[in-house]
Amino acid sequence: MNLFDFFNFFSSAHNEKRPTDAALCGRSMVEMLGVLAIIGVLSVGAMTGYSKAMLKYKLNKQAEQITQLISGGYQHLNAYENYSDGDGNLFNVYKVLNLIPQEMIKDNSNYYLYDALDNQLTVGWENDTTGGVFFKLTIWGHNQVVDADSCQNILKIGKEMHDILRSVQISHQKTDSGSIAGMAFYGDEICSSSCLYNLSLEKIMDACNSCAEKDACYLRMLWKTNSVR
Repeated sequence: MNLFDFFNFFSSAHNEKRPTDAALCGRSMVEMLGVLAIIGVLSVGAMTGYSKAMLKYKLNKQAEQITQLISGGYQHLNAYENYSDGDGNLFNVYKVLNLIPQEMIKDNSNYYLYDALDNQLTVGWENDTTGGVFFKLTIWGHNQVVDADSCQNILKIGKEMHDILRSVQISHQKTDSGSIAGMAFYGDEICSSSCLYNLSLEKIMDACNSCAEKDACYLRMLWKTNSVR
């Protein structure tokens, strides 16, 4: 091989390597789109997992808040006549006795409370037809409709507090019908059927599904205190 042939061969070999070397130094469009697709799937999965974790946290917090309101009322409200408003609202009683978690007070109305899922709540009392005085926690929900997650969580709380609660009631209404319908589950003291203590998950889901497509749906939890005569 003479000198001319040697340089000609070397140049040809070098040129043949260039496309291969270039391919090793970069990524094709197909590869980049594949990477972006994988990142997208992982991001959606992460957001879904985060949303579920946040909902679980809020439901646990809601359960803690409602349990505290009921337990506090059951243990300590012994002078409601001196504090309650004429319409039976007990906001001031709870506030004076420091029974309201601070994060549940979000406005200056001295009437409404707000749970971890931003449902609107009221605490109050009413006279029963039997002559007794019963305390009630009413959960109004967003735009007067309690969502399914909150509803199911509240009924589960009611099941756990079956020995304290008199009843948990679900009421709902369609504006065009004008009538209010609903159902109730009862605590140990007056339970003969539809008892809180044996509420199944299926019954809880069916009860909460009754709120679907209603213009108004709220829950009331009633109990009698240890101290009210």
